[in-house]
Amino acid sequence: MFVFSCCFSATKTLIFRRSVINLDSDRAPEIVQADDLFFGGTMNSKKLLLTVVIVLISGGFFDVISQTRIRFARGRTSASVSGTLGGGASRSYVLGARRGQVFSGNISSKNGCVKFTEGATSSSFITEPGDNYVRITNYCRTQTSFIMTVSINFGSD
Repeated sequence: MFVFSCCFSATKTLIFRRSVINLDSDRAPEIVQADDLFFGGTMNSKKLLLTVVIVLISGGFFDVISQTRIRFARGRTSASVSGTLGGGASRSYVLGARRGQVFSGNISSKNGCVKFTEGATSSSFITEPGDNYVRITNYCRTQTSFIMTVSINFGSD
């Protein structure tokens, strides 16, 4: 979940903070990423509105709308996705599953730049019914191509 907040500092600098909050049901909510953006000078209403729009667009606010759905071919439990990510960019994927299935994913990229947002090139978790979300990030400064392979299987229980 993204949370945006802003305030003025004592030096009349506008500070926006974009926080990514983990709402894991087993634990209390925690901030897993926070980015501060600073804008100096006095703010009139037009400048403030323009600043808010720029921050929302550049901060990934609309990424929720542009999620890519991963669909499995009939009878298949795995799929591969390839693409490129700009330096520092992130992309979200959504895939449907039943409760208790196991999601597994692996990413390969040049120099290991593209990783799941947790910072690893592999990820696994027990799914919830319906849509499940995966986010990847390019931790390098340059555009990088990647291949991500994901699978959904029933656990061994």
